[in-house]
Amino acid sequence: MVSAALASTGVDDGLWTRYGEAYSVAAGIISLGKMVQQVALVVGALILLVSLVSALSSESWLMFGVGALITVIVSGGGWISGMITMDQGQIMQSIIDDAANTSPLLDDSSKAHFLGVTSPGQSAARKDRCCGKSNQQKQNNAK
Repeated sequence: MVSAALASTGVDDGLWTRYGEAYSVAAGIISLGKMVQQVALVVGALILLVSLVSALSSESWLMFGVGALITVIVSGGGWISGMITMDQGQIMQSIIDDAANTSPLLDDSSKAHFLGVTSPGQSAARKDRCCGKSNQQKQNNAK
């Protein structure tokens, strides 16, 4: 089923679905990276809290120092791992953008529509699209 806006271009749903699913995977990778960062901060805070409670109960500030060092290592490593994961998702998005932009199956207006640039100075965020279709298309289909 070809949407009305793209019927004249001959682009079938398979192409839109393929690119849309690829964008969804890239967005999932970015979300995973953000989650890794958040979990690293929470785990680091818990380690710091446990070391503080342990230091207060035993009156040994060496325990707190060791706990703080472990906190920095765990939180910093998790934060960097999450950042690398998010970067991989963003690289994937740029590769998909390039594939869509250089596709011989899309004309210029279809490329602009797919990439979210509908008019000069106006763009739609990728997270507003699902499976290659914008929210506007979804709303039109719902009517």
